Amino acid sequence: MLQTALMKTSRRWSQLVDREASYAYVRRVMVNTQTSWLRRRRVVESFVDVVADSAASLDDFHAIEGRTARLLGCSAGTVKSQTSRGLARLRVYFADQRAGSTNHREDL
Repeated sequence: MLQTALMKTSRRWSQLVDREASYAYVRRVMVNTQTSWLRRRRVVESFVDVVADSAASLDDFHAIEGRTARLLGCSAGTVKSQTSRGLARLRVYFADQRAGSTNHREDL
């Protein structure tokens, strides 16, 4: 964390007006970095060596949809439609990213 905070500080060092406040500035950057890290969700991915057959994968997918619907308190159809809409919006967003668009907030 210290290394990250010092990197962030070095990027803005020329903009620091009061050099006497540099220690306080670095401490504040460290606190903000730690807070940011704590807010991030950890996503753990695991890779499988064998690809499951399509029938088993489809059954697993339907089970996941059902569990998601129960957790959200909605129907499986709602989960399907909202997932579809979300994926469509992400496709547009990432297509714009590749094309170099800078107005991403309005796309979503």
